Amino acid sequence: MVHGDGVGLDVADRCYDRSKRGEIAPSDELFIDCVVASNVDDTLAPAGRHIMTCFVQYVPYRLAEGDWDQRAGELGDKGISRISQFAPNVAGAVVARQVLTPLDLERTYGLTEGNIFHGDIRFDQLFHMRPVPGWARYASPVDGLYLCGAGAHPGGGVSGAPRPTPAPHAHGPPPPRPRGGARMPPAARSASAPAETAPGQARTRSHRPRHRPLRR
Repeated sequence: MVHGDGVGLDVADRCYDRSKRGEIAPSDELFIDCVVASNVDDTLAPAGRHIMTCFVQYVPYRLAEGDWDQRAGELGDKGISRISQFAPNVAGAVVARQVLTPLDLERTYGLTEGNIFHGDIRFDQLFHMRPVPGWARYASPVDGLYLCGAGAHPGGGVSGAPRPTPAPHAHGPPPPRPRGGARMPPAARSASAPAETAPGQARTRSHRPRHRPLRR
């Protein structure tokens, strides 16, 4: 991450406030996450070259002056200037670049206002309120349609947690558990068990601990 020396919450607040006002932060206050994926995958760039992805924040969707079609290059210049404060050779090593603004993310990938989280990660949009109250258990009002994107709990990010969480529910509700301690009939057990274990998976059995009363 390119956050600079001595950057504190006051700098982050100013950067975010500028975004709320429709302004692009100056190059010395941009927050940039840089990833050089060609270091681990040499098929991404020609021999002797590298590709670097830069995630810049905070950036407004609606600009107070001009539009993103006009000012995309300005954002790219500020990003390279910021990175060059820590890696001076970067500016002279760039042979090509692509700047994707929030408007480009919306046009190309359908991300509303370019928000990669499908909705801000805020206290009023988390847990049972994500994406909206009543939809927090992944099932939508459309029968058979489950939400598993960044807009679902627990939100976007590298964990990918919203994707596998609703997966078991997509195949129907689980079979009811027997009451009164009775064991499930063998036929029911065989019907509910998977035919075979998928590659890379292992079957596990959970054991419920026995709780004994404390002796005085």
